[in-house]
Amino acid sequence: MEKYVDGAVYLKKNIPGKLLRFFREKNEKFVIADIVGIVVLKKIIYVFLPKNTDESKINLNHLNILLNTLKKSTNLLTGVGNDNFELEKSDLTKTIEWLINDFNNNGVYKVVEKDLYSGEGGKIQWDKTLKKEVPLYANENLIFMDFVRKKKKISDSVITQIHKHVLNNLSQNYGKFFNFNFSEVLNFRLSLTEINNILMKQLKVERNERKKNLILNLYNYLNLTSSENSEFYYVTRDFHVIFESALKSVMNHKKELKKYVPKAKWNLRIRNVEYSSKNTQIPDVLVVRKEFIDIYDAKYYSLIDFVERKGNKTTPLDWYSVGKQFLYDFTFPYEKIGYNPGTNNFVFPGYPITNFIKDIGDVSLSINGISKKINVKLIDTFDLLNKAFLSV
Repeated sequence: MEKYVDGAVYLKKNIPGKLLRFFREKNEKFVIADIVGIVVLKKIIYVFLPKNTDESKINLNHLNILLNTLKKSTNLLTGVGNDNFELEKSDLTKTIEWLINDFNNNGVYKVVEKDLYSGEGGKIQWDKTLKKEVPLYANENLIFMDFVRKKKKISDSVITQIHKHVLNNLSQNYGKFFNFNFSEVLNFRLSLTEINNILMKQLKVERNERKKNLILNLYNYLNLTSSENSEFYYVTRDFHVIFESALKSVMNHKKELKKYVPKAKWNLRIRNVEYSSKNTQIPDVLVVRKEFIDIYDAKYYSLIDFVERKGNKTTPLDWYSVGKQFLYDFTFPYEKIGYNPGTNNFVFPGYPITNFIKDIGDVSLSINGISKKINVKLIDTFDLLNKAFLSV
């Protein structure tokens, strides 16, 4: 397993060619990791970790937290600009998800045959009974002593064996990413060409829609995994959206307070036409703490990059980010709505972090004798994701 950290810089010549599309260029010699997620190429696992993560501390449990968060992300991200969130999945990843969901809902492929027989049980087939059975005549009535009945017979087939073969392979190579386990000993010796011919032949005669989709996905899985160019990936370039959403959830964001945040109003007259519009301030997280209101801003930025740029000569954030955070505090009408000013905070991701969240400093500003500060904090990214999205 090889590990990279989102936002960190790497020597371009050391990155496998097929992996370079998950980086952006810094210059001719260096590239910057640009995603968070899991990539598997030629059975080698490449993990792209959130910013400010110490990759030496990462184990399989962290991978599960990350992957489970990504798998749930499209359903979890509501009200935090998720229209701009994109989860990238390869064709192989989509096929694996379909096969696992289908197996969990329907089990392995089975052949359903309808047998006709004489005896008890099963549905009476009157047209066949009238043609085959001779009734007795008694008391001016016809009495049938036997009936032709139809009964479903469920059995395995060569498609069943192919399905089990695929599930075995999937479980062995990708099951750890989906908490999926399947194991069955098979005497299976068909070549890929033979399997493809069998699947395509069955597809032509199959009428059941679910089984047709299953056959197609079995075909896709076998052919995608047999290729030298097979790719499994589950990644996003928009992890900042997940980070902000998780912070809102864990900090118990009170979105109803946003209506009190003042807006800057424009009043213009251009060519004898009057215009009026507003700039809206949008703090990420507003928290009620007893009689106080605290303000938090999720900052999914790399502090490693800041340190490597010689921290005393630069800043982690630009003036726009700092200025608007101070303005949130300066303009919020605390007393008007019955609260007192609380803390103002920048929150950066990190791992590992002792005690979940810790202060690493502040940003201070004095205007006309009024001093304000923004606390700078690091929060444990994996603990945050677990608390926000995965805890029962």
